Amino acid sequence: MPPPRRAWNLFVNPHENLWLARAAVLEEFASDLADLAERAGVCPESLASYACIEALVRAQMAANALPGDQFQFGVAVDEDAPTWISAILEWDARS
Repeated sequence: MPPPRRAWNLFVNPHENLWLARAAVLEEFASDLADLAERAGVCPESLASYACIEALVRAQMAANALPGDQFQFGVAVDEDAPTWISAILEWDARS
């Protein structure tokens, strides 16, 4: 859900721009997942859009994650069920 708008947001709107950028990355990944059916032998983890999604997840976790933590995330095109679920990933210092 986009952040609430204020009058000055007509000119400068970094929060909504960030929200729109995140939404675009998710849409691109969902599109790439749909295209994978046509490309045999390509795994989602090799896609550039996957790397962007993983980086977004790691950035969101940065405040609360501890070294050695594990995490997993999913991408859902509709609200009923996840379209794709990641492997279990390790949190590390480079995150």
